[in-house]
Amino acid sequence: MKVFIITIGLLCLISGLVGIVIPAVMRNVAKKVLPKINNRIIGFLPLVVGILLFYASQTGRLNLPVKIIGLVAVLKGFVLIFGPADKHRGLTCLPSGR
Repeated sequence: MKVFIITIGLLCLISGLVGIVIPAVMRNVAKKVLPKINNRIIGFLPLVVGILLFYASQTGRLNLPVKIIGLVAVLKGFVLIFGPADKHRGLTCLPSGR
């Protein structure tokens, strides 16, 4: 489970740094990928990651921060699955005029 936590942490760090340093790349990826995928399908990824983080938090030393991150991931998954699709699309995809 330690490998899982390190892998998820590195993926989040890399995607966050790319989003900060080169926002145009992340904007283009969001414009190309997100309109083709249903929100309910996208929502299962953070839901599964959050459940796995809850499972991994039982074996590590920093169990409270990992549980909090897992809770946030599970909540994000539920919002993406059960939330309105137009609100989610408006937050993630910028209009083509920008």
